[in-house]
Amino acid sequence: MGANFFLVLILVRLLPADVYSGVVLTKVSLLLITSLAGVGLSQAAVRWYGLKEKTGKILGTVLYGTVLMSVIGAIILLLLVNLFGGRLGLQLDPLLALAIVVLVACFMVNNELVNWERAKHRSMRHAVYSTVRGLLQLSSVATIVMLLKESSGFVYGMATGEAIFTAVLLFLGRQEIDFSKEKKLLKKMIAYGWPHTLVITSGFMLTFADRYMLSFMMKDESIVAYYDAAYMVVVSFLSLLIRPFNLFLFPAYTKRYKNEGEASTVSMVTRAQNLFIFLGIGLATIIVVLRIPILEILFPSGYITGASIFAPVAFSILLNGVFMATVAGLYLTDKTVKVGTASLLAMAINIIANYILIPLYGMDGAAYGTAIASLAQLGIAYGYSRSSLPVKLPIVFLLFGGFWLLFIQWLIA
Repeated sequence: MGANFFLVLILVRLLPADVYSGVVLTKVSLLLITSLAGVGLSQAAVRWYGLKEKTGKILGTVLYGTVLMSVIGAIILLLLVNLFGGRLGLQLDPLLALAIVVLVACFMVNNELVNWERAKHRSMRHAVYSTVRGLLQLSSVATIVMLLKESSGFVYGMATGEAIFTAVLLFLGRQEIDFSKEKKLLKKMIAYGWPHTLVITSGFMLTFADRYMLSFMMKDESIVAYYDAAYMVVVSFLSLLIRPFNLFLFPAYTKRYKNEGEASTVSMVTRAQNLFIFLGIGLATIIVVLRIPILEILFPSGYITGASIFAPVAFSILLNGVFMATVAGLYLTDKTVKVGTASLLAMAINIIANYILIPLYGMDGAAYGTAIASLAQLGIAYGYSRSSLPVKLPIVFLLFGGFWLLFIQWLIA
């Protein structure tokens, strides 16, 4: 997260705001497409490793499926660049097409190789791999964008960094990967994992649809850059809490439910959730209070426009963090389709809310639309999940946190 944050600080200085907006949309497109093409294999790897079934072939099967799906992902991204290249700041040619294919394949493979360390509860190695990957992305993208001075440098830089990282990880893990094809196992893993894809992709859409809609509904392309920069600040700070919480929680409650049963799992998830909300509101308050000096120090002039979205964005991110705890029962009882349904409904609400609010309030409307959709997603998921695992949702505490952040933002304007 730190590397990605510093990369943004570099790119906003290397590129004009309207050009950086194209980089934002390209990055969002990559995340959306690769999450969709991933068909939930990361979550399936965690589940199958936890069940201790065919552990020697799980990673090889996941990588085999990932490479196959990366072909589809690359085709979709190529079509998107061909259709909206002008808005993305990209001109499709053979070299760029090759870079996109390499980028999608390596990006998806790296996601699974890094996630494998999480599945095996090797948290330190997971942290090291994630940090090295971020630093490679930072150095390669910054270098090539500096040379080209255009948004295509992001694609070439990402492809270079991800390809190097893939080669290193495959070399380091060569003795652990069994490349024999377990097609039956792959089918089972996809059947389990594809609802997770709905959750992840819908989650990305819930988070990033506002960038697309701002781009298409606002005349000034720079608005996307200002909005994304402010959003990135909030995400980066809150991820210091949210990322460890989510990485810990899914494997932890899966193991607790298997070994100690429902009551113990409910107790663990409830304690973790309440602590997360308390700490999250505290951290979000600090960010909202310091938002203007943070933007003035970190970004060029003009980017301070994004100060008005800090409170609703922070609230949205906290709601998304609580979401993982809320749906624990659905994951444990293999009712992941309901998790996907909640996310899809929230995505639809987000698009409708943005369509109504952006023309009225600009980037503020996009932030509030996302907050409304995040709250709807949490409520729907809670309704689905409580019959499977009765984890109580502290809705009053959450709503208080949201109004508190808005009050603090109004007070320190």
